Amino acid sequence: GTYLTYCPKREGSPLDSVRIPVLVDKWHNPEYYTLRWNGTGWDFVGDGYFTDAQTVTVTGGRVLTLALRGRVTGEQFGPHLIYDQIQVFDGDMMFNPDMLLQTITPEDIPADDRFPEPYFSADGHTTFKTQIQIQDINFDGAEDFAVLCDSTKSTGRRWFRWNEGQGQFEYAFSLAGTVEVVPQGQHLIEEYWDEYGEYVKYNIYGFNNRGWLILEGTWDTMVEAQNACKEAFQP
Repeated sequence: GTYLTYCPKREGSPLDSVRIPVLVDKWHNPEYYTLRWNGTGWDFVGDGYFTDAQTVTVTGGRVLTLALRGRVTGEQFGPHLIYDQIQVFDGDMMFNPDMLLQTITPEDIPADDRFPEPYFSADGHTTFKTQIQIQDINFDGAEDFAVLCDSTKSTGRRWFRWNEGQGQFEYAFSLAGTVEVVPQGQHLIEEYWDEYGEYVKYNIYGFNNRGWLILEGTWDTMVEAQNACKEAFQP
């Protein structure tokens, strides 16, 4: 149900506004509107954004909060909902400016041939906790995260990995789909559709000694890719 947040004036003045949450859809947190008496009538003004939140656990069990600011684009053919920034807060509470570690925007990401669109997508008929994938993607013990950046069948995601030395997340790479992590041999398996959405391939990636992602092979089925990872790990 709808609930109200009262915002009294300072110094004991009478109530002058009410905060009202309005859902943009059932999969995201609400956008807040302020209902305020202007002396002759009521003003009803929205913040212009909603905020989804997710926690990640990095080195040493340290908990961080991702605050993803979402907006309605109004675009007919592009994404309907986007995240225009991701703020990272220290701890499990957001919006404390003293605890803000960094702010990530789509403009910070280098160009990518496979997923060239410069946005973070909040679209999709799933909860934002599904859209934001949390996983230790590079086998260092710290959780990393990915955000959707593509509306095709491949569902591309931008991956950000935790850099303990810098105390921040850094952009790592973009991969398609829900990546399967294979701890033995430290491999990743990506499900990638062709540009027409007609056939799918399964790419196996590993990491070199600098931590860079390296394509090691492509297979027609997930089972073949999984078996190839097992064979590569055999002593």
